Amino acid sequence: EKTRRNEIQRFIRNGGEIKCISQLSDKEISSSYISLFHSRFGGTLPCYEYDNLLMFISHLRELMFGHVLFWDNKPCAIDIVLKSESSCNVYYDVPNGAVLNDENCMKLSPGSVLMWLNIDKARRYCQDNNKKMIYSIGAFRPEWKYKLLWSVPCKVGKCLC
Repeated sequence: EKTRRNEIQRFIRNGGEIKCISQLSDKEISSSYISLFHSRFGGTLPCYEYDNLLMFISHLRELMFGHVLFWDNKPCAIDIVLKSESSCNVYYDVPNGAVLNDENCMKLSPGSVLMWLNIDKARRYCQDNNKKMIYSIGAFRPEWKYKLLWSVPCKVGKCLC
């Protein structure tokens, strides 16, 4: 936890800014996510099309949760975190993060900072509301070993409700 707090402070000291995702418009979220996703993954993973993502966000806006990081007054890390709540659980789902692939920015660990901020906010919310937290950070692939810092992989089956 101390390491994460230090990373956050280093990010802020070096021109970083933390904003709540609710401060951005649907269009800003969509365009920022797509731009940063392409920066992070290049052509190795397909990204959502702008119109589809914009429609998705506009329909599910009340489920959006978390922060967006800015560096040099531009978005540098964003996760689309969806939050769903029942009487005893809060489920958070993060399909894929999007991060600026810039050498100077990456030295500030924006992906880790964002992940920590969002998980910590979710954890505090669940503690304050006496609910169990379920936080999914998406698929696990061998090249995504960093996810082991945040979670324990488990197989998720398919279910129909």
